[in-house]
Amino acid sequence: NYVAAKHKADCACVDATGNNAFHYLARNTSGQQSNYLSVAAKKSLRDNFFQMAEILLNNKCDPNKMNNQAQSPLMIALESGNFILVDYLINMARVEINADTSHDGKTLLHYFAIQCDEYDLVQALTKLPINDKIKKMGRMFDSKGRTPLHYCTSKFNQFCQANKSTLASEKLKQQYGSIVEMIEYCLESVQCDSDAEVKE
Repeated sequence: NYVAAKHKADCACVDATGNNAFHYLARNTSGQQSNYLSVAAKKSLRDNFFQMAEILLNNKCDPNKMNNQAQSPLMIALESGNFILVDYLINMARVEINADTSHDGKTLLHYFAIQCDEYDLVQALTKLPINDKIKKMGRMFDSKGRTPLHYCTSKFNQFCQANKSTLASEKLKQQYGSIVEMIEYCLESVQCDSDAEVKE
């Protein structure tokens, strides 16, 4: 905030690859991968990310900006696992939820599907109103010939194979429930085609 206010730093600037400060913040997952943070530490981490994002937003950094690889900050945050910023971009910055595709043909729904074992992420998605744009995303194939539903079912298979001999902890139960909820969301709410085959 000091740099932006005192020294008039241009928070809206874009680098040679089309990235703005939100893209860089989206890639910063510092502290978010730790399983040993206290409740107070988690709150402090969240507050710090929200404060930085708020400074950028208030100083005209575009949270919807697509970089040269056709990725928005939300796409990168999903891809990187920066779920605190995902929360901010959706609920505070109110970014556009549209059917734009990245350089590899993925829509936002593809990115959500790939991370569908993350409970809070799936809850954030399912709270969004269903509209034609989201339904369109459910029908779209990426460059690997996969729809969002393909990624959900693949995650389900991987999860079951990896944990078939493991005692079900509360975390595993939550992950399993999250994956199942995402599959149901794709089938029932988004109306993905369950018969669509992977396009090799």
